[in-house]
Amino acid sequence: MLVEGDSVDKDLFDALRPLATVQPFSLPGPREVAGWVQARARLRGLKIDGRACAALAELVGSDTWMLASEIDKLTAYAAEETIREQDVQALVTDVRDREGYLLADAVADGKAAAATKLLHQMLATGRPAAVLLLTIEHRYRRIAAARDLMDAGESGARIGARLGIVKAYPLERLLDQVSRYPMRRVRWALDRIAQADYDVKQGLQEEELSIELLVQDLASPDSASWTA
Repeated sequence: MLVEGDSVDKDLFDALRPLATVQPFSLPGPREVAGWVQARARLRGLKIDGRACAALAELVGSDTWMLASEIDKLTAYAAEETIREQDVQALVTDVRDREGYLLADAVADGKAAAATKLLHQMLATGRPAAVLLLTIEHRYRRIAAARDLMDAGESGARIGARLGIVKAYPLERLLDQVSRYPMRRVRWALDRIAQADYDVKQGLQEEELSIELLVQDLASPDSASWTA
């Protein structure tokens, strides 16, 4: 059986009907997520208390694919013990932080279309534009610090140690981005971020328009503003 969302082409559904069972399933509403978690955990043989269900619902939201993945992870960890709220807080990444990381990654990688799509999704779910601006600013400040250390001749391992990055993958991603950012471009990006913040605070632009224009500018690797 294929279970998918409303975004699937309806022609695909029609083509599959003679071969498979096609049945639409809607995502659980905000008040239904904890119950969905409890039911899914029961199917997986996972014992999880009510506070842990609520915590998982708060961290992940109604994305059932991600919820199922996190429940599988908790099942492997539990070893037949009951999952408590503190276990969820320790093992499950807040999806909102994950989305912010992906947005900053897409911007820094120059993936304008992906960054804009992520931005629109996050704004549509109520993420404050000011918080997203800070997320992007944090990434560029980290790039600036790493660029400064790299220009001073520090090794990748030393840069990771200085910036407190202990995991290999995040450090590799950062170093890859830094390799494409001369310091002149980093300074321009931070100035552009500061300008966007100023424009909003002075009432010159609305928050959502300001961050959308910012994302488009930052994710354009050949912008004449910094290459001139």
